[in-house]
Amino acid sequence: MRLHPLRKLTILATLLITASMLLAIPVASAQGPARDFGSEAGFLSSLNSQRAAGGLGPLALNGSMTAAADGWALSMATGSFLAHA
Repeated sequence: MRLHPLRKLTILATLLITASMLLAIPVASAQGPARDFGSEAGFLSSLNSQRAAGGLGPLALNGSMTAAADGWALSMATGSFLAHA
C-alpha cells in the first residue's frame, strides 16, 4: 500500500509533535528530596497514625532489625548500588 505524500507528511509531523511533547514532560529525579520525619520515632509515629486510621494496631521499632537495615544501607551507599537483600 502506497501512501500519498501528504499523508506521509502528516504522519511524520504527528510523530515529531508527539516526540517533542514527550521530551517536554519533566522527569522526577531519582534523588529528589526525601520526606523529613525528623527521626525514626517521628516516622513511626506518623506511620502508626495512618495505621490507626485504618483500624490497624501500632508497630514498634526493633533494634536488631534497625541495625541490619543500617548496615545494608551503608553497604549499598558504599558500593553505589541498590538491591534487596
